[in-house]
Amino acid sequence: MNSEMLRRRASADSIIAHVDPSPIRLAGVLGLPTLGFAASVVAAWRRAGAVALPPTVRRAGAITAVAGAGLTAAGMSRFTPKQVAGAELDGLVDSGVYRITRNPQYTGYTLSLAGLAVARGSGVAALLGAGVVACFRYWISLEEFYLDDKLGETYRQYRRRTHRWLGPPN
Repeated sequence: MNSEMLRRRASADSIIAHVDPSPIRLAGVLGLPTLGFAASVVAAWRRAGAVALPPTVRRAGAITAVAGAGLTAAGMSRFTPKQVAGAELDGLVDSGVYRITRNPQYTGYTLSLAGLAVARGSGVAALLGAGVVACFRYWISLEEFYLDDKLGETYRQYRRRTHRWLGPPN
């Protein structure tokens, strides 16, 4: 599917139409994280590049993975499937988990991948997860540009008071 077909399928207000990506760029920003996520989960499950970790550390990893999945679900629960896909923008959501992170889904995915890699003691899963996070960072910058353009000062104020991932605002 080329970028023109994607633009026609997406509304004029979607991030895909906004950033006008080439098919290769779009495949990179959408496909690579998906493949990387799946590869990281498989590598963790198979314990690829096994690393010996104490049981308490591995348990902490499992708890982190579950917490990350919960954060992802909490972030996604605020939107319809169409909104999660970026096809429409009804306004800024800044309540619930969005008070503590602007990107609960990406933060949750990241925590889940890191936690799973630690829980399973997989160095390969950790490396693949780091690649996924690099892709997320790039896509987030595109989303932020889009939201700034669409929501203006409202979004800029939100950015000042809420961190991109977790922690104090940037």
